[in-house]
Parts: sequence; C-alpha cells; structure tokens
Amino acid sequence: MLNIKKTYAQSMKNSSVPVSVIIPCYKCQTTLRRALVSIERQSLQPAEIIVVDDGNTLEVRQQIVTICTESSLADKIFLIHLAPRSGPAEARNAAWNEASNKFIAFLDADDDWHPNKIEIQYRFMTSHPEISISAHQIKKHKSNDQIVSSVNRATARQVTFPRKLIINEFSTPTVMLKKSIPIRFDSGKMHSEDYFLWLEILRNGYKGAYISMTLAYTYKSFYGEGGLSKDLWQMEKGEIDTYIKLYKKRYIPFLILNALLILSIAKYLRRVIVVKLDLSRH
Repeated sequence: MLNIKKTYAQSMKNSSVPVSVIIPCYKCQTTLRRALVSIERQSLQPAEIIVVDDGNTLEVRQQIVTICTESSLADKIFLIHLAPRSGPAEARNAAWNEASNKFIAFLDADDDWHPNKIEIQYRFMTSHPEISISAHQIKKHKSNDQIVSSVNRATARQVTFPRKLIINEFSTPTVMLKKSIPIRFDSGKMHSEDYFLWLEILRNGYKGAYISMTLAYTYKSFYGEGGLSKDLWQMEKGEIDTYIKLYKKRYIPFLILNALLILSIAKYLRRVIVVKLDLSRH
C-alpha cells in the first residue's frame, strides 16, 4: 500500500499548483458551468484550465465562450477550437500538447469533482514521484446527494499492466498524470480510447496507482445512459479493438488475447442484462 497523508490546505484556497485541467466540450453548454464551479471550489487551484470546443456549432461555441468568460477562473481558462468535430481522444490530445504544467487532470464537461480532489491527488503524486499516473473512485451523483466538504483517510495501491487487463478502474475524470508521458490517446478510437491509453502507459514501464477515495461524481449511469456510454455494443467493440491493438503491438500473447475477449464478452452480456433490468423498473 502507498500512504496518503491527510494534509488538506483549506486555508490555501487561492493557491495554485502546476496542474492543467483538460475539459473536452461537445454540446456541453448545459453542464460546463457546473464542471467549472467544481474547479472553483477546489482547496488547491489548478494553474490552468483548457476547454476544447470540439466542432460545436457557432451558437454552442458562443455559449461556451460566455460561460468561460463569466467564470471566476476566466483568467486561467484557455480555449481551443477544433473543427470539424474530432472526438474526445483528439480533443484531449490537442489540449495535452498545449498544456504548460507538470501534471494533467482530465474532467468531462458533464461530471464534477470533490472540493479536495486536486489537492489530494496532487500531493499524492508529488510525494510519490515514481508514480506517473493515478486515479481514484467515482460515483453516480443523485439529485438529493450532498457533495461533502471533507473526506476520510484513504489508502492507495499500485496498479499493474496485468491487473488492468482484467479490470479498468480508471475512469477518465479521475485520472491525473505527468505531462511528460510521450504516449497519447489513439485519435482514431471513439470508444475505449482511454482504457487503451492507460494500458499503453503501464505497459511501457510507467507506474500507476489507484486511490481508494471518491473524488469525482458523474450524473449519468456508467453504462447505457448518455454520451458515448449509451451504445453498449459500440463500447464493447471498442474494448475488443483495444485488446486486438495490444496483441498487434506484441504487448500480449495470442492465448491471453483470446482469454480477454471471452471475459470481455461475458462482461458485456452482464451489462446488457443489468441495463435491461434497470429499465424495466422505471
């Protein structure tokens, strides 16, 4: 286990740390303000926020600009405009390449963060310089939930490439990594592009860690509701493509590939059943 020291700097509200927050934005005008507010509330502020307008219409783009300029963090927000739409992988890559800080933190425009997220994760990364990528827990936010202002002490454990082949506990809005990592998202992938990147990073010798603390919140179900997660079969094809790409790069042998494909299909069938049961209850 890796230690996490409980040293939240509530008195350092206006302090900033060398973290660039990346927010890809496609038709995000109804949720972007909420995401930015969750950054405003951070106990340690990021030095930079990069919002990527990913091929939105002129009307939506103007709304994004208005939201950013009205934010109290406007002087830290850097807008990138992509046209035509390139997808979340290329949007994140464009911002990653422009980022000017040592660490990158990803936030989706329809999610938000716990007020201590940046502080806890940044202090963890700097106190464990051998770790190049880390993530933490995320949960679905219900309308009657209150995002608490304090968190309990947690532990962290290292994440290895073999383990991540079996289970992907890295949700993109929970990830912080070192900007210096030369590997990028596969811009041709629209599904499972984040999982593929985490696997490539670990396979190339970079060390990862998982923090057992909920520091991010999503407002939709993880499967079968909203965004790219809506189409379960497309998600499954994305995961299958990830394993095949790993095999073609000789990261995994043929027998492991087949075992992973069987496991992936089994998990997909389970998700379909769970989603159908959930829909039948409503």
